[in-house]
Amino acid sequence: MRRKRRRISQQGMTLIEISMVVVIAAMLVAAFVTYKNFQHASKLRAVVAEVSRIKTGVSEFRDKYFALPGDMTLASTYWPTASNGNGDGNIVWDSGAALPGPPYPFESVIAWQHLALAGIISGSYSGTCNNPVCTGTPGVNIPSSQYPNGGYFLDNADYTGVRNSIIFATAGRPGDPNNSILSPVDAESLDIKLDDAIPDSGAVQVFSNPNCATGTPVTYNNTSTAIFCQMIFRLVNF
Repeated sequence: MRRKRRRISQQGMTLIEISMVVVIAAMLVAAFVTYKNFQHASKLRAVVAEVSRIKTGVSEFRDKYFALPGDMTLASTYWPTASNGNGDGNIVWDSGAALPGPPYPFESVIAWQHLALAGIISGSYSGTCNNPVCTGTPGVNIPSSQYPNGGYFLDNADYTGVRNSIIFATAGRPGDPNNSILSPVDAESLDIKLDDAIPDSGAVQVFSNPNCATGTPVTYNNTSTAIFCQMIFRLVNF
């Protein structure tokens, strides 16, 4: 009888131990999910901060040199290695504003070079593209983001109603669906923080992509966590 009771007691201890392992495992999974969510939210906050710094930097450049970076016609008089823009008041991604190449010094990549040479942003940027269909490479001719694979483009995106804007996307060409970086859920989150939460109006918008935002009126597909969106942030008063 004593041996039997000992076995039962030992079996009971084993069940308790298993239960504790299950509880601890569940707690670890919950903690991991919470940490991942916190990390992701932190990366989105980094985008907000980075966009704010770029806007401030462009304003500082304009106030100091009376021109927009990239569009400045006298940049080479300040920095002999810099290319000049055409002075039309627009920072254009890949247009006839480029000088003969290759390499091609389009205004939108010249802009980052101007800002860096002026000491307004950190880093060193080539100020050129290797082909007439300009592509941006974070850390080479455009700034990279703390958000994974993210980079910042400048463009006169007047076709969206947002003149002279910052575009947040992956390496490549702004507006190309292949360069999408955010889910509709995250895009809407940024739009709510910074603007009116409407994807096709205001100072914060997304490029037209039915997987990102659709309908009449247009709304974010905020049930989707797939990557379909690129953000457009207006450079206010430019």
